[in-house]
Amino acid sequence: MKISKKWILILGAVLALASCRKSADSSGSRVKFRPFDPNAKNVAFIVGAPNDLSGVPKDIKEVSKLISESGLGYEVVTLPVADVKMVMSKAREIGATLSPNSTVLFYFSGHGSEEGYLYAQGLGTFRLSSVAKEIGKGYGKGQFKRFVAIMDSCFSGQNVNGEEAMFLNQPRTDSALAELNAAMIGNAASDMRPKSDPSLPFEQALVVSAAQRNETSLDAGPSIGGKFTFAWRKVMSQNLGRGNATLAQVLEGTRDQTRRDTGNAHTPAWKALPESMLQEPLTDGGPALNSIFIALGDGDKAMVFASLPNTLNPGFVELCKGDKVACSTGGATKLMTFSGSPDLKIDGRIIYRGDATYQVSNGDVLTAVARDASGAAVMTSTVKIVSK
Repeated sequence: MKISKKWILILGAVLALASCRKSADSSGSRVKFRPFDPNAKNVAFIVGAPNDLSGVPKDIKEVSKLISESGLGYEVVTLPVADVKMVMSKAREIGATLSPNSTVLFYFSGHGSEEGYLYAQGLGTFRLSSVAKEIGKGYGKGQFKRFVAIMDSCFSGQNVNGEEAMFLNQPRTDSALAELNAAMIGNAASDMRPKSDPSLPFEQALVVSAAQRNETSLDAGPSIGGKFTFAWRKVMSQNLGRGNATLAQVLEGTRDQTRRDTGNAHTPAWKALPESMLQEPLTDGGPALNSIFIALGDGDKAMVFASLPNTLNPGFVELCKGDKVACSTGGATKLMTFSGSPDLKIDGRIIYRGDATYQVSNGDVLTAVARDASGAAVMTSTVKIVSK
């Protein structure tokens, strides 16, 4: 099916979860929460288990929208109403698609137990670590790079610093020398220890919980969702455009906002290995390669444009048909190259124009790849053409 003759703006395509949430009497924005490697196969696995929690569907809808529309670099996989079998089966499927530098972002919204288990739909339970291990079974190649999880659920702090935090608790020697070294090194000490248990499928991890291990988490109903998730989305929006905002600052802001919104009823917790991950920038002042403009002309022939910031200065930009991994590695069909128009700038961004027209079809997956002078991919943006 061909697209009708119109002007179309295509926008190229962080982190939260929830349990035993108690009932209590914004839209997504263009955040760039970087995967470890934007050009790797990165997946956001969004899981909801509403059971009797009316706010869970709101959480799943808004978090899925935020990640899929914000140009983060993740492929979004959503299970809005998931039982244990569905979660584990999909985790294995995701694992089979990963590459060594992949990041998996796992978001859960639903009930949780005092022991730190997560309740699936129907109230069957599973562990966060079991999700990671099932992804590893699908991957089957040792360790992928990074696993990120956020849980908006009761007692979810058990997965941060409680009994269920086994894959973030590293064995340490008790010698006086080791204790002295740790005191002298400070936060850098965690970067010198093993990144994770070798039996687990990732090298690095970040786990964020809505509540401490002895606290319940509040659900504010269908218009707001989980109090923690709502606070997290609000703080993320406030930090847009701040190129120096770090993940730690956003998490600290989310903690403070959650405590204000809940009257100190619960406090988010988090832990990262390595700790230096928390100092990574959350945004770069806006998405770097955020838009592909397709102007349709006669017979659905399209001129294609991309906008990039002045500071990027790539060697060249090209358009190919396929996903970002195939296109960035040269494994997909190149459609055209772009030439910059330095005299055409919008809000500090240079508009790049394709050197040919393209016959646009509904369902096409197109990727713009910015390459440096050597031809290495430095940024990508993937879009899917959908008729309006």
